[in-house]
Amino acid sequence: DKNGSAKIAMIAISRSLEAFAFLYNHLPELEDEVLEFLADLSKIQRLMNHKFPDAMNFKRPGFDE
Repeated sequence: DKNGSAKIAMIAISRSLEAFAFLYNHLPELEDEVLEFLADLSKIQRLMNHKFPDAMNFKRPGFDE
């Protein structure tokens, strides 16, 4: 199901945003590069939410039950 695949991608994007936020806070020498990744991931997240608004409601068998 497209919403199931989208949910997995959205979870990965969310975790990636958290990881890059950690890098941003701990590696000030890479601030510019990390900000670019954060901006790109945020844009992808917005597009995914627009394209698949019901994805996070999808129940993955064995994971969300």
